Amino acid sequence: MMTISNLLSSSRFVLVLPSVYFLWTHQITLLLVTIVIAALTDIFDGFFARKRNEITELGKIIDPLADKVYVGAMTIGLYVLEYIPLWFFCVILGRDIVILLGSYYVTKKTNKTLMSNYIGKATVILISITLIVSLFHEHSIANTIGMYLQILSTIAMLISLISYGKSSVSFLKESRINL
Repeated sequence: MMTISNLLSSSRFVLVLPSVYFLWTHQITLLLVTIVIAALTDIFDGFFARKRNEITELGKIIDPLADKVYVGAMTIGLYVLEYIPLWFFCVILGRDIVILLGSYYVTKKTNKTLMSNYIGKATVILISITLIVSLFHEHSIANTIGMYLQILSTIAMLISLISYGKSSVSFLKESRINL
């Protein structure tokens, strides 16, 4: 079912192309505008889903997938442009791949989809802030702040990965599915 929240989540897929273009052509102001729009759609999709009681299985898939595609595209672009180091690129994409594979496994076993959790959402926000700061890597203060944010983001990604793992195991146990 296409709800307002699902449309907002879906719009992040559409924002990937202009964001990558603005990143690639170094139009930082326009890139920041698209990032803000993407962030607002992420905030409001959950708000409307809860407020209107429109939490759907489709929405549980589209929302985190849109986050992963958007952040993944930005991460790849920033790595290719050498704005972020290889290790941080690998941590971001590695975490997202593990979560996607785990979610796929849980969905196949239970025919239900786990919702994103607040730890995961907070982690995506922290990663996004880190990636935004990396846009200004040529400035020494941004470079220093970016380095600390990369470490903090990595810790948050580890915590969120553990949280998703625990949630998945609990969900499977509640569904009485053997691991």
